[in-house]
Amino acid sequence: MMNAVPVARVDVERNRRILLDAAAGALAHDPDATLGDVARRAGLARATLYRHFSSRESLLDALRDDAVECAKEVVAGAQVGDGTALEALRRVVAGIVSLGARFRPLLLEGAAQDPEFLRRREEAFMPVAVIVQRGQRAGEVKAEISVRWVVAALMALLAAAVRMDASLSEEEVVELVFGTLSLGIQGTHSTQN
Repeated sequence: MMNAVPVARVDVERNRRILLDAAAGALAHDPDATLGDVARRAGLARATLYRHFSSRESLLDALRDDAVECAKEVVAGAQVGDGTALEALRRVVAGIVSLGARFRPLLLEGAAQDPEFLRRREEAFMPVAVIVQRGQRAGEVKAEISVRWVVAALMALLAAAVRMDASLSEEEVVELVFGTLSLGIQGTHSTQN
């Protein structure tokens, strides 16, 4: 009987994760997907969905929170102190691009107009500022460019890539975003082509 509570909690967390993943996929495929569509895609009953999310807005709020947390994890896991600054930036780009489907519904639903989402997204990208500063000290990144500008440009390029249609492969999107960014910020001591 003592195991009943932890097992139930694990099931609740598992179902929540399944629902968030299903919602990201369903809304990326069809921005007008209903909560019923999300429940079907998750393979769970509508009642289970409603126990977690009482409305479409509560589901979108949870997706925003989840996307920011995923972005934080990706940026933190990009080994921002390893290699050159440009190599670290490329790892950040690759990690965020891999989350593209998770961000697409949010951008289509207007998250880019939500000040709280924007604040939290900027906070998630704070380690990128450290990368840029390191790159400026090493001469890899132009010193005359504002660190804040580089971070904002990166976020804008990533948002544009997420909004694009899916005709490009993930690797092509990484190269497009990173190539565009790096061409504009490379300093005289850069080793990147």
